[in-house]
This record gives sequence, C-alpha cells and structure tokens, in this order.
Amino acid sequence: MAFGVIETRWPGSIRFAGDNPEARLSDLLYFSYVSLLTIGYGDITPVSSAARTLVVLEGLLGMAFTTVLLAVLVAKVLRRREDE
Repeated sequence: MAFGVIETRWPGSIRFAGDNPEARLSDLLYFSYVSLLTIGYGDITPVSSAARTLVVLEGLLGMAFTTVLLAVLVAKVLRRREDE
C-alpha cells in the first residue's frame, strides 16, 4: 500500500519494465514483496527519493524479519534437543 501512496502522490516514482507503465495494485504488492525479501529482480525500479527510501526500509525490515525468524527456529530446535 505504501508504494501505491507514493506512486499516487508522486506519479512516475516507480518505473515498470515492459509495455505497461501504469501502476496496478498487484504490481505494487509484487514489488513490495520482492523488496521485503531483498530479491530485487529489476523489473520494477524505484525512481524518486521517496520510493528509494521505502525500498531501503523494506529491505532492512525483510532482513530483520528473517533474522528474528531464524533465531526463533534455532531456539526451538535447541530446546527440543535439550528436552530429549
């Protein structure tokens, strides 16, 4: 949703590859997940500083989420081993 707000407020903030330059909600959600997971295929590119800032924040949030998830899973495995 945040990318939708940025694209609505500052049209052209996000550049789409291919023939369809219009931002659809499904494209923006896809871009958000790709950014959050730090995959970055390059088919959608942030152009404005607001969009770039949001991409950086989503990437950092994605790394933090992955770190916490991995820590929780490792802790559960270690607890299970201690109980055996």
